Amino acid sequence: MSLMPRDTGTQIPYDESFYQGQQDGSVSSAQIVVPIVLSLFPCRSVVDFGCCVGGWLKEFERNGVADYLGVDGDYVARHLLKIPADRFRPIDLRNVSDLGRGFDLACSLEVAEHLPEDRAKSFVAALVKAAPVVLFSAAISLQGGTEHVNEQWQSYRAKLFARLHRFGLHPSGDLWGSPGRMVVSSKHSGILPPRQMSSGLHSGRRPL
Repeated sequence: MSLMPRDTGTQIPYDESFYQGQQDGSVSSAQIVVPIVLSLFPCRSVVDFGCCVGGWLKEFERNGVADYLGVDGDYVARHLLKIPADRFRPIDLRNVSDLGRGFDLACSLEVAEHLPEDRAKSFVAALVKAAPVVLFSAAISLQGGTEHVNEQWQSYRAKLFARLHRFGLHPSGDLWGSPGRMVVSSKHSGILPPRQMSSGLHSGRRPL
């Protein structure tokens, strides 16, 4: 989960207690989801866009992924990181484009709702440029939350992937408890069946 400050000077509206409290739920979710993701998509490298203090990446590491990178704003307190500091890269997520390398899996978990709507397309472009498979979640419309500036229904996000970059919802998408969580993969990745690509914007929710 990324926490984007508004453009109101240098003051950041999130203190350490906010980050620490947020991580409890995030880590418990990662402990459930990460093993499932890796069973479906064996990968050796992961990048997390909006990694916060790196709770999800730490769980990927515990499950055998040694090559990973977390990117988030420079406002993330380094002493709270759950990953080595050299695995964290400060980037303004409103303007992220090229990381200089590719990964097997890109994650973006509860980040997109913190970005202005006019940055939605470029953010998706950065995700699919980084990896052929994306684990994605974002707050849905009317969900509410701190600094949510662009809540959207799943179909809005899925269409960005499909129309702009020919990514489609994987059959396992829309799983694992979050109504805004889905897995998308490239038509050319060898992961997504062709017929699912054509109907990939629709998937029934299957809770844990």
